[in-house]
Amino acid sequence: MNYCLKHKPLVVKMLKESVEKVEQSESSNLYLESSANLDLQRIKSFLKLIKSDGVIDESELGFILPIIDEINVDGQTKQMLKSSLEESKDIEIDYSQFNGHEDKISLINDLIFLAKIDNDFDDSEKGVIREIALGLGISDGEIGDLLR
Repeated sequence: MNYCLKHKPLVVKMLKESVEKVEQSESSNLYLESSANLDLQRIKSFLKLIKSDGVIDESELGFILPIIDEINVDGQTKQMLKSSLEESKDIEIDYSQFNGHEDKISLINDLIFLAKIDNDFDDSEKGVIREIALGLGISDGEIGDLLR
């Protein structure tokens, strides 16, 4: 028993280090999961915009397909994202994944870039960008400024 008590500080230290590693790993996994969820919602926003005018241009496909291929999700989710381009149903976006104002403005700027990529920035695309921006909690005035 004295042996155990003698090594107790070492055992406690080893246990603490082990717990810290697990906590760091869990924290890292949560960050990766959160990041993947944010990326997934960004891609869904892009897909919603691409589908909005009823025409999917090659330049739009050239933009979105590599992004889908690079996202850190399983193959089934990637396939679901790609097949959603052919489906008529609306794409649901979880706006709660966008926490900071910079993330929200960055998304809107990316959507505007994407809407203009086919040289046809029409009212249906502007409407979808406005809908997404409002869903993100961006003020109508700020949306107007971004769309100019």
